[in-house]
Amino acid sequence: MKAHRSLFALSLMIVSVSGVLAQGFHQFYTIDATQDRLKIIDTAGGLIDVGPIGIDLVNPDLAWHHGTLYAVDQNARLYTLDTSLGFANSTIILSVGGSQISVEALASDGSNLFVGYGMGVTNTTMRWGIADPNTGSVTQIGNVEDSDGAGFDGSQFWTIDSFFAGNTSLNVFYNGYPSPTTTAHFHPANQGFGLLNENDVVASIPGSLYTIAASGYLMQYAVGSGSTLGSTVYPPSNYRGLEVVPEPGTICAAAIGLAGLMLRRRRTRA
Repeated sequence: MKAHRSLFALSLMIVSVSGVLAQGFHQFYTIDATQDRLKIIDTAGGLIDVGPIGIDLVNPDLAWHHGTLYAVDQNARLYTLDTSLGFANSTIILSVGGSQISVEALASDGSNLFVGYGMGVTNTTMRWGIADPNTGSVTQIGNVEDSDGAGFDGSQFWTIDSFFAGNTSLNVFYNGYPSPTTTAHFHPANQGFGLLNENDVVASIPGSLYTIAASGYLMQYAVGSGSTLGSTVYPPSNYRGLEVVPEPGTICAAAIGLAGLMLRRRRTRA
């Protein structure tokens, strides 16, 4: 009976913590490219330093895919990142039919890993393809506007293009599935926050798009209207890539499963 009460109390505690985390704040992985370190942006508690990546990534983007955090850089190097220590593992070079490509956008829909890329050495990545993380082979499935970062919201992809128009920094969102197009050219500019190098978009939090800028601003925008919902400022640095830390529900399920296993073992001993 005591074991039943313990399991029930543990379940309540886990569900309670999960609810607070999900409703109260969000966490994102990002790379501080100045220091080459993996960071966690905690909207309630600031920056958390995970650790050194161990290599110099050029304009990287991030994606959570099949339980692994992936990073890709402009040189088409695809890495897995250790989310406990930060360092990069298992490098593979992405290519199309063996030909060199440049990559600036990375996203996963839960089934496949997608990249925004260009052929050869270029800063204009206007092709959209599926990347095989085991072989490095990329298969083109469509075209995009220049994609400096990408995200997936559960039903469609979003990309962002950051560029100069005269002396003005413009940041434009595009959406589409499976190929982002200009049909949702709803956020043509944002002045006042110094959002140069706003280089990624995360759309996996319902109703919101998030970007991170070198100025240190984490921006939240409304899906559909593009209006600014909020911003949080962190110490300025060359932040590159942005990905949501997996929901705590997965951890909760594992913890409840472990508690059940412990209860079963107690019964067996009895």
